[in-house]
Amino acid sequence: MSGAKTAQMAVIDSHSSWGDNLVQVWGRGHAPRREGFFSTSEVFTASDGRSYRWKNDWDCMILVSEDGTCVTSYEPGSYGLFSKPSPPKLTVSWNAVQIVDEIIATWIYMQQKKRTRRKRRNRRAIMF
Repeated sequence: MSGAKTAQMAVIDSHSSWGDNLVQVWGRGHAPRREGFFSTSEVFTASDGRSYRWKNDWDCMILVSEDGTCVTSYEPGSYGLFSKPSPPKLTVSWNAVQIVDEIIATWIYMQQKKRTRRKRRNRRAIMF
């Protein structure tokens, strides 16, 4: 993109589970945090001042607002072995469009964390 101005929308860096993770959207921090030691769901505060929680449900994920309303859902899709093939889908409700950049950045972060947990679990299984 010669001569075109660009801006960095998001920076996502998930180092470890020890709290040194970074999720910035348009220069503002939105790193999700776990609320419990054994919990896989994580909470972040968006630019609208509200708290949102990413919840894992098998391979699917949902984002709920502080009042419990589902504002985003992710379905990983399928290859069609036992059902019709379907592509992955991230659905954002209209009432969350104003924070869609934060939703996408935190969703990427959550996917990275999920992949790291899965790799760690697989390494442990190989060792035994």
